[in-house]
Amino acid sequence: VSAPKGQAAAPLVGTRPGKPCIDLPDNSTGASASPGAERSHADGERLDFSDIVLCGDPGNECTCVKVKSDQDCEKLLQMITIERRKRFSWSIVQGSRRAAAITENGREMDDEGGLVVKSSSVVVHGICLCWSEKTVYYADCIGNSQLCRRLLDYICSSPCQKIAYCMKAALHAIAAVRGDHRLNGTPMDPQMAAWMIDPDAHISKLDMKKLLKKYGLPTVAMTLNRWVNAALEATSSFALMQKLDALLEQRNLR
Repeated sequence: VSAPKGQAAAPLVGTRPGKPCIDLPDNSTGASASPGAERSHADGERLDFSDIVLCGDPGNECTCVKVKSDQDCEKLLQMITIERRKRFSWSIVQGSRRAAAITENGREMDDEGGLVVKSSSVVVHGICLCWSEKTVYYADCIGNSQLCRRLLDYICSSPCQKIAYCMKAALHAIAAVRGDHRLNGTPMDPQMAAWMIDPDAHISKLDMKKLLKKYGLPTVAMTLNRWVNAALEATSSFALMQKLDALLEQRNLR
């Protein structure tokens, strides 16, 4: 979903003032809960998160709840524990960590005196989860391996439909961290769904931004912040899959 050449990337719109609240989902209806809405969970619970920002293009913003503190981590875990809607979208911010071999002398050298690097492993920097196209939760996993593992376990074990654009790459990241990437529920990849609808489409036409434009959905420009890009990817994937569902059903592809 990269920004067009020569066009500035969309900035963050801004931080929400005050102490924001997110209503817990109303599981009786399965409807999307929006930030600030009066409807709350059956028990009247509300969760206060400390850091909420708007991201995306003006007029097409989504609310991003940034989860970093221990308190906010527990609130997010509490929320996904009671979340029973049929589907969610997810994306991963990943990096790599190179590990050099260690010997008795502290380093292992090759024949030319170069340092031998034994392995390179994927590191999950953050995880995005959303249950609608307008609200996304970004969990900062740097320095919090326990939260990372619990969220990846949720992604893999939940019986829900799981939406991820170019899911194969995301599953590789999960496998690197968990040792396997088996998913319960139903994996749903908007890129694959778009190809099923139009199998003659060239791979270049299955780019996220082009698919959003093709199916009449708002496009988003990427930013220099990788976590913002992941948040926009998750919400855009959710919206795109919603759009493609009807077309798949019309063609008896579901």
